[in-house]
Amino acid sequence: MRSSYINRASQAQPEPSSLAPNVAGISAHVSTLFSPDFVHGHPDGWIEIAYARPGEPLNKSRIFPAHDLKEIIDFVTKVNAAGFNVYIGAALRQGNRPLSGRANKSHFAAARYAWIEYDAAGDHERVVAICKAQRIEPALMVVTGNTPYKRCHLYFQLADAISNSDELKITNAALKELFGSDHVDDPARVLRVGGTVNYASPAKVARGYVTEVTTVHANRRPGIYSVEALCALRPRRTELDYFLAYGEAHLPKRGRNADELLALLDASREPHQWWNSIRSATASMVGKGWPEQAVMFACAPYAAGGIYDKDVQKLYDDAVAKFGKKLEVQS
Repeated sequence: MRSSYINRASQAQPEPSSLAPNVAGISAHVSTLFSPDFVHGHPDGWIEIAYARPGEPLNKSRIFPAHDLKEIIDFVTKVNAAGFNVYIGAALRQGNRPLSGRANKSHFAAARYAWIEYDAAGDHERVVAICKAQRIEPALMVVTGNTPYKRCHLYFQLADAISNSDELKITNAALKELFGSDHVDDPARVLRVGGTVNYASPAKVARGYVTEVTTVHANRRPGIYSVEALCALRPRRTELDYFLAYGEAHLPKRGRNADELLALLDASREPHQWWNSIRSATASMVGKGWPEQAVMFACAPYAAGGIYDKDVQKLYDDAVAKFGKKLEVQS
């Protein structure tokens, strides 16, 4: 087997930049996601472009016809040059366009690619190794940053476009579990446009991030995969999965189920989402009557301090104070 595409592409060094949008990169990303042969079957389809100042909520978007990519590329270039971070809906949209705010699951039309995103230290090396071991090749890699470590999103080309939002979510979730990547499996997800400047917020600068131009790497010989083939890559249940399933079976059945709790825990790995996600997960576990040890063990893989993490302990104590008394495990 030839060397992994993602590994080769990740070694490429971007050209020096004056921190201006790279129109060629923007065009490559947009035109790959929404090529004419794909959008031709969706005459009423539209594309969502979301944008925000660094550190501000991502709640603004503009809608464009799927058949005029030049207008989209021009808009992305202009808005990004003005200091906005810019994102694109990875799936084609349809239906009544939102009068304000963002599109949602109900607007899903179709997707030609399944995707993952990762942005934590060590993620890239792990993803490269898994791609090599599983003999899978992404069609497109967008490097969203290299400092303090490489962050990317990958697109895997589907043999047939998906037109069912639940099927797309299941496929993306299988890839997410395979790679241990971020919680970006929802059909309405927007991802950073390749070729744009990634403006680091003050909070990220304080953590070692820098403002840099994102890069796009298209695979000339991508793998093409059926939904069934990608879903078959989903790994077997982990110990944490079984732990949560045990809690569902043996403790009071109230509130979120195991899958929803896992989704909350996974979401804690997204930037700026740790506190809110772990707080919600902890509150749900306490509401279900989980003992302290169960909550701390469930949250341990997502906390810097493991089972003794002080922040998780505080969230647990706050939840107990609000929702009910502690339940101790009987030995």
